[in-house]
Amino acid sequence: TVTEPHQLWKMDASGPKTVPDLGLVALINISDCVSRLRAMSYPIISGKKRVTHNPDTADYQAALRLAFSVYGMPEGIQVDRAAVFHDNHSKSPFPTRLHLWLIALGIDLCFSRPRMPTDQAIVERSHQLWDQQCLQGQTYVTWQALFHCLQKRRKFINQCLPCASLDNKPSLIAFPNASFSGREYRPEYECELLDLSRLWSFLVKGQWFRWISKV
Repeated sequence: TVTEPHQLWKMDASGPKTVPDLGLVALINISDCVSRLRAMSYPIISGKKRVTHNPDTADYQAALRLAFSVYGMPEGIQVDRAAVFHDNHSKSPFPTRLHLWLIALGIDLCFSRPRMPTDQAIVERSHQLWDQQCLQGQTYVTWQALFHCLQKRRKFINQCLPCASLDNKPSLIAFPNASFSGREYRPEYECELLDLSRLWSFLVKGQWFRWISKV
């Protein structure tokens, strides 16, 4: 049972939407289960150089590094079963690179149940909030302008915007301790924070399979 802030964050990407002057934009949104803290909203622009409209491992790492730098690292993160998080082709899939990275940082990655979108309801509602607050009817000339707006709005949402599920209090008013998890993170310290022994402890628990090509 999750009872304290930063025990479990939920993370997902919104469907891409057309933003004038920028094109298709998807937002990686990260929310805390208990405090409803909006830990990050990170924009991804789908351009000609991208193979897919969906965010990739590097995109999720960038969003998480920013969130960790502000609020510290959580105990765990819940995601859906998208391919960037989970190999859906095997009954015992080898962890993805993003999964291994989080394990090495000491962060548990857990998955929502198949065909149960309600497991990600908090972050799904967050998509609607960010869309209404920062995308609908707005124009941004550059990615930097959109990113700046999202970060400015994040502070307003967490500190000033009433939340119905928190007796109409903003997240950081209802849960002041959500401002920091107690587990400090800085990008320049990441090599020291990564502990590969955590990977071996995780992998030794089972047999793992990875699909390969004929060659």
